[in-house]
Formats: sequence, structure tokens, C-alpha cells
Amino acid sequence: MLTCMSAHDDLRSVSEAVLEFARMGDVLHDAIAAHLGEEITGNATVGTLLQLDLEGPMRPGQIQDLTGLSSGGVTKMLDRLEAAGLVVREYGVIPQDRRGSVVRITRKGQRMTTRIAESVMASLPQVRVHMKQIDAILP
Repeated sequence: MLTCMSAHDDLRSVSEAVLEFARMGDVLHDAIAAHLGEEITGNATVGTLLQLDLEGPMRPGQIQDLTGLSSGGVTKMLDRLEAAGLVVREYGVIPQDRRGSVVRITRKGQRMTTRIAESVMASLPQVRVHMKQIDAILP
């Protein structure tokens, strides 16, 4: 009987931790969303912008690998980002593949990622509270 209670308590602890993760996610989501336009939504889009800012230009296939989107999904996402002036696609810049393209973040995109990072940094005290709760909950 003690084993069942322990397993039940562990499951309850994990469920409570998941709730704290969700609350922490809400804090981070709000910090990020405050700087996005209506056309820029979703983790894949934000992740792509941040990756381009941190690592430099990427091929669309690399973005597909990064995001898990289909090639059509990447194309649509890049169309939205390009229309918003946050990225540009450059063609003919790959010596071995003149038809290939690379995606580069623009200065406007860099300003957006900076604002996102600053907003997330400002929310870190709230995030730390949730992390402490999670640490206290988990077995």
C-alpha cells in the first residue's frame, strides 16, 4: 500500500510541476508576444528569428530542420517574415548552388529580437519564482 501511495504522490508532484511549467510558459509567452506583430506568431517563427540573429544566415532546409515545419510551412513562414521586413532571402550567394537561397535577418528583425530578449530578461524574476516552485515540488 505504501508503494501505491508513493507512486500516486509522485504523479501528483509531477502534475503540480507541469502546472508551474505552464504558468512560467505564460510569463515567457507574454514577454515575447508583447513585441510581435499580428503576422508574427508561433514558437517556430520566434525560434527562427532568434536563431538567425544568433547564428547568421541559414538555408530554408536548415530552418525546416530547426522548426520541424514542412517545406511549404517554412515557405509560408518566410513569406510572412519577409513581408514584415524581418528577414530577406538572398539568391545566388551559394557558390555551388546558384539556384539556392539563404535567409538573413534584417536590422528590423534584430531590433525585434533585442526587444524580445530585453522583455524576457525583465520577466526573469517571475520565471525564477516558478523555477523555485518546480524545484520544491519535484521528487
